[in-house]
Amino acid sequence: CHNFQNYNSRRMLFHVRGGHGGTIFVEDGKAKKMNMKSDSVLSSTVYPTWHPQRNWVVFSTNQTGQAFHLKDKQKIEVIDYGSDLVFYDADAHTLTNIFKTTEELETFPCWTPDGKKIFYCSAHVPWFENKDTKQRMDMVTAIYDSIRYNLMSVSFDEQTRTFGQPVVEMDCAAMGKSASVPRVSPDGRYVLFTLADF
Repeated sequence: CHNFQNYNSRRMLFHVRGGHGGTIFVEDGKAKKMNMKSDSVLSSTVYPTWHPQRNWVVFSTNQTGQAFHLKDKQKIEVIDYGSDLVFYDADAHTLTNIFKTTEELETFPCWTPDGKKIFYCSAHVPWFENKDTKQRMDMVTAIYDSIRYNLMSVSFDEQTRTFGQPVVEMDCAAMGKSASVPRVSPDGRYVLFTLADF
């Protein structure tokens, strides 16, 4: 995954997978590889979104697996069995949790153009409560088609660098649908996202 700050090539990042992988931050043509793993976060960082002006990035951190269908027109499912949101200060090189939950799967963050809010997607998976990683991995292939993500938002205070309480912007699960990959229009008036069955 790769992401530019405010559609400008001055600051960008991308992930390199594999044994010598990491997250590459590029600023003014200079690249620096960072290890985005930490004992306090779920896993390495995945889906990024830059703050529109500041050198801050919100990432999802996902534990992801794949399931392959033998008799279905859909051949593969990519499934999270854990995901949270984290805040990275690229100047101070600090990574902190925004949400750290087991039964909520938060992913696909996206800043608003004014930097005062994050849109993201979240699925409530009560079956994951009190389950360890192995148990969640084992059960996710049986429940993948019942996991549905709502369109969510959370406010951000730039002065204190704190996040507010989650707000359901659109209850897609109540419609029997699932939201993914929100993007906010440059004027901040509209949110575009994908709506699927699960």
